[in-house]
Amino acid sequence: MRELAIPVAEDRLNPVEMARIWVTTEEGRSHVSLHFGMYDDVELEMWGSLTADLIAHVVRAYQMEGGEEPTEAVFAAIEKGLRARLSDNPTMRGEFSGRALS
Repeated sequence: MRELAIPVAEDRLNPVEMARIWVTTEEGRSHVSLHFGMYDDVELEMWGSLTADLIAHVVRAYQMEGGEEPTEAVFAAIEKGLRARLSDNPTMRGEFSGRALS
């Protein structure tokens, strides 16, 4: 496995890793670790915000690597994949703080 570098955080005193996502190349299955339960009343909104940040970084990386499609087309392609995966409704299995999810 190849672990990515930890990005430099503006708040270097208290950075928190929120998620790790590993994908198996043979099957394309994802394996996810989350730091969940940190934001109380706004937890779901924070995950939405983090997801938006991730998508924006993917668009920027695509463009930096020479992708020529307009930004809106890139967002549309990402949205297409997002909607397809959500409609697939994968069964989540694993543990969360020692509790089984399946």
